[in-house]
Amino acid sequence: MSYSSSYRDYSIYLDEKEEISQRRVHWKVIGYGSERASGVATSNQEAYQNACGAIDAIQDDPYRFPVNLVGYSKQSEGEVITQDSELLGRWRMSDCVELDIVEFIPEGSQEVLFSDHFIGILCNTIRAWHESSGSKEQSVQST
Repeated sequence: MSYSSSYRDYSIYLDEKEEISQRRVHWKVIGYGSERASGVATSNQEAYQNACGAIDAIQDDPYRFPVNLVGYSKQSEGEVITQDSELLGRWRMSDCVELDIVEFIPEGSQEVLFSDHFIGILCNTIRAWHESSGSKEQSVQST
């Protein structure tokens, strides 16, 4: 029997199976378009609790995305850090509070490079910029 639920904006899927006279419940957590965690438990309750625990651990990780705005939603500015803990710069809320625009200032600069109302789009833009600038640095070093 299969079961699905949601918790903290993630989807939880449970699938009961009989395996060699033992009941097993396979669970997986889907979030942001991909499988984020999975496991096996002996009951639906244990599987659900394990999946919720995995989601809590994911949510509590401040570097869970490729580009992270540390402190966003709790502060008006903070650092921009990759999953690998590389400091890319800082972010801040723009002076135009009504629009909720977030600005990105690269490390070593005082000028805003990117800004956007949508955090996901801003982070993807920063990621593309970082990846392209990293590949340029590597090609310069290899010549």
